[in-house]
Amino acid sequence: MGFGIIIGLMILLCFYYLNGVLDDFISSVNSLKSVTSGNLPKDPSLPFLYIAALLIIIDQIIKSYIQGNSPIIFGILAGLFVPIIMLIFGRFPTYYSWMVYIPLSVVVCSSMEIMKFRLKNQISILILISLLLTCMVGWPLQIASAVNYWNDRDYERIENLVVSKICIKTGWSLLRLRCLL
Repeated sequence: MGFGIIIGLMILLCFYYLNGVLDDFISSVNSLKSVTSGNLPKDPSLPFLYIAALLIIIDQIIKSYIQGNSPIIFGILAGLFVPIIMLIFGRFPTYYSWMVYIPLSVVVCSSMEIMKFRLKNQISILILISLLLTCMVGWPLQIASAVNYWNDRDYERIENLVVSKICIKTGWSLLRLRCLL
């Protein structure tokens, strides 16, 4: 996983360099380090998902099933280290919480299948309660937030940025960062 991240980062930086925007990218990342608001995800359902993952690990330890390359270990480690690494190199705003949420959700669900989920098991019941709380707390609050901030979503600044960076002379363009004409 680490090797893939390094290769991907190198390809991205080469792409930016070849298109002449590497300095812009670096300055934008460095400027974000000074922004303190919005640094951590505010999704209230994420702790319940972590609890479900930890309960699965406890169940696997009790059954002597846990292994170092277990998907649930990957999910927990990704859930912990992705935000930490992003905070070190920039910031980890709420809209990046999918980087934790999706891998953790996938491994929790796949691990539940592996553990032969049964409602007679107390840990299984606690996992189910954690997942229900994840859904019952997170989804309504995300919908309420979207409705509350609906009018604050102004895409004019993004449209202006796109117009200033992309040159469309012929009516179509896949990607043109600098106008050469």
